[in-house]
Amino acid sequence: MGSVKTRVTAKRRASGMSLVEVLLSAAILTISMAVLSELAVLIIAAVMNTTNKVTGMEAARAAMNRISSDVRQARTIGDFYGVAATKLSFPSTTNPQYGTTPPPLPAGWQPMKVSGTVLVLQIPVTYEDPDDNKNPANGLPIMLPKDHFGTNLPPVNTENLDTVVYEVVPDQERLGEYMLQFVRYPGAQLSQLPSVSTRSVTTPQTILKGLVGPIADKDGLTPSVFSYLAPQNAALPYAKTSNPPTDAELIRGVGIDLEIKNTGRSATEGDGRFSQHLGIHTEAFLRTNASITVRNTLVLPP
Repeated sequence: MGSVKTRVTAKRRASGMSLVEVLLSAAILTISMAVLSELAVLIIAAVMNTTNKVTGMEAARAAMNRISSDVRQARTIGDFYGVAATKLSFPSTTNPQYGTTPPPLPAGWQPMKVSGTVLVLQIPVTYEDPDDNKNPANGLPIMLPKDHFGTNLPPVNTENLDTVVYEVVPDQERLGEYMLQFVRYPGAQLSQLPSVSTRSVTTPQTILKGLVGPIADKDGLTPSVFSYLAPQNAALPYAKTSNPPTDAELIRGVGIDLEIKNTGRSATEGDGRFSQHLGIHTEAFLRTNASITVRNTLVLPP
């Protein structure tokens, strides 16, 4: 018999994915990446918003604490050497240290008169002995003899005072925003007490940027930061107003309101997409005032 040959053909299955499977996988991957990207954007925005809010609040609190500390140390609001309404302006025409030659007005500043945008404080100059921290005279306010200035003004011994001025000025680099700056004019220069620090700051120093309110100034633009607590009438013994009383000696405290816009930008960088607005308020009271006689003082030797 002849042999029978049987041919066995193996059926092989092609490996890989069909076109439909590829398209479906690509669609799922695209949707997943879009969702993850959106989550990443939301997380970044939340982090930036929180960061800007926290840093803005920290800056506002630092400025507010600084002003509050100066208010509590102040002897008077305005110019101690002034009389009647002239006390609200620095320097007053009766200030013997400056007379008719006031210190130069800082660039961009308005006249230094107490208002909602300007705060003038005078702080006693105290004696500090650098060689003896147990000197009983340390920390005592320094009195100036009436002939110290070589004039008849003031007619009696008076106090040596530093003058600190805070003022709201426009930020030239950020349209619609303002800065809070300060200067410090030292009291009388004393050759008899050379250890007394003058602490002069005649070039304006910026302590806060991004001010946008509260808007209550007469021009409707400049933030009115400062308000004043003073007696008003019998029914309202103390009231807060941005217009200080005519008699500066009636002022007992200062209200400070700061509305900040913080975008995390430096002076020249950043796109400001994550701006945060926040507000903060506090009140600080003078521990003394111009009508109180200071007993424990250090009088200059003749």
